[in-house]
Amino acid sequence: MKVCKYCGTENDSSASVCSRCGANEFKYKCNNCGTIFEEGRYCPKCGIKEGTKAKYCPNCGTQYFTTACPNCGYTGHKIPANPAPVAQPQKKRKTWLWVLGWIFCFPIPLTILILRNEKWDKKLRYGIVAALWIIFLLIGIFGEPNKNVNNNIILSENKIENEESMISEIDKNIFYDKDEIVNYFITEYNKKEIVPIVNIEQGNIKSKAFGYIGETRIEMLNAYDAAAESFNIKIYGGNTDEKTELMFETFKKIVGILDPNITKDEIENTIATWKENNVLVENEKIGTLTITFVPSIELSYGRNDSRIDIATSDYAK
Repeated sequence: MKVCKYCGTENDSSASVCSRCGANEFKYKCNNCGTIFEEGRYCPKCGIKEGTKAKYCPNCGTQYFTTACPNCGYTGHKIPANPAPVAQPQKKRKTWLWVLGWIFCFPIPLTILILRNEKWDKKLRYGIVAALWIIFLLIGIFGEPNKNVNNNIILSENKIENEESMISEIDKNIFYDKDEIVNYFITEYNKKEIVPIVNIEQGNIKSKAFGYIGETRIEMLNAYDAAAESFNIKIYGGNTDEKTELMFETFKKIVGILDPNITKDEIENTIATWKENNVLVENEKIGTLTITFVPSIELSYGRNDSRIDIATSDYAK
């Protein structure tokens, strides 16, 4: 969505002039988080491209802008769910059979015994019989066991158990990469961030893993050799200002995962220095991280891609 710089009117992403005042200068408004920004076409907060339309998850109905549903993880292949137990139709209560059975099994013999007892006054005998029959009828009508309540309780408990087992099964089967540290990083990142790491691929013999955060490509490597026992991430920015800005936004999020003690001001100041000088910076220390910044520079044989290399020996230790 575009927002007019002059009158603040919101316009469609395809608009070339403001529908209200006719101006042709716009800011952008993220359809996902509502952030208004001027530079680039990607939201600096969540990384979603301007004009991206929401998707609706067919599994849970959640509206989302990323490649995977943040609620259930749907990515295009439906997640099988355990069906809830179906209540069997209850048989119609035959109250009259219950009442007749109760009457013939107990009240009638007792009535006969009371009426034949000549030691009691006739009025007393009839009064006792009448009172007993009222009690018997009430017990017969309202005393039948209600199986519906018990069945509903059992069905509810079974449904809860099935749902819990489904959730635990999904959590148990989370696997991104064969390397434990790489897998841990991806899991931690995807739990925290709105835009997850997706399209994860196994790398070459060095056990590299590749993935995408939005449109930014990253490379992950956990090195075990004595010379470089560290976890390494490369963030590729491309050779345009737009892609480089997106690279910086991804860098901020990854640093927050690798070393939460590094402040936002430290990260912003580091990026600002890179932008201002636009030169190669090697092995810069930021908190527990070692950073190398490779700018996009015009060369005689073409323009090279920008890149940020991050190395840490303290992550997940």
